Amino acid sequence: MFFGVTRYSLFSPGSPSWKTSRSGVFKTPDEYMAYLFSEQRLRMRADLFFTKSVPALAAMAKNHDYKHFVLYSELLPQRHKELLYAAASEYPFLIPVEWNKTVRGTGIEEVTPLIEEDLAGKFTADDDVQPVTWFRLDDDDVLAADYLTCLEKYRTANHIGMAISFGLGLTAYRGEHELMNLREFYHPKSAQGMAFVSAFDPRQRRFTASTPGHHHRVDTVMPTILDSSDHMFFQIRHGDQDSTLNVTPHERVAGSLARLEKLPVVRAPPTYPPRSGRA
Repeated sequence: MFFGVTRYSLFSPGSPSWKTSRSGVFKTPDEYMAYLFSEQRLRMRADLFFTKSVPALAAMAKNHDYKHFVLYSELLPQRHKELLYAAASEYPFLIPVEWNKTVRGTGIEEVTPLIEEDLAGKFTADDDVQPVTWFRLDDDDVLAADYLTCLEKYRTANHIGMAISFGLGLTAYRGEHELMNLREFYHPKSAQGMAFVSAFDPRQRRFTASTPGHHHRVDTVMPTILDSSDHMFFQIRHGDQDSTLNVTPHERVAGSLARLEKLPVVRAPPTYPPRSGRA
């Protein structure tokens, strides 16, 4: 039982978790909304999410009990709502959720009633407490197609209340039409691919998810397992990343490329047989 949450260009100006809404880059909510829903930004996000990220999630959904909630705003331009609902029609595990209030953090709190409803239909009051694993995925990041297969071993009662950090991935810069400077990215406690083992109590029909806080400090909040044995995420760097808006576009590009140059090139594939599920 796995659940994912993505905030898809979610208009939440009061949210403490987005730098765009707290760093002073935008003076008013209207300025923030104009940036968030600009066609250039949305077009890039749609391409990354629907053509890169969602197909990898779909591969996971073939082999696991998995649903992925996509929080979106009522104010999202109609064309992009249609893209989201078209994807949900093609991939039933993808569940759009209109959300027009402030998001408290990862988004898991906002979809908890939906998770409880789903799980209540799978267990009776006589069943034991069930370990449930959830993760947050940004709309411009991609996870490995066997991510849930690798995560499955941690979905146990003994791991309830713990975080799992897959610390090794790939990263590259997305230019106008292609990816460049592919690098290996060792980033322990990265937001990409971080997951949490929570509990569902069938008797009370209650799902309890610990709030992790900032991903870099998650190990100060809960025990954290670090697994960097294989590439589990792909961080795509680009000029419209929300965490870099306090510098000029030129500085964003130059800074991203300079940071990539410091990272190691991708290692050659191992000579030993791949894990089950990995092509």
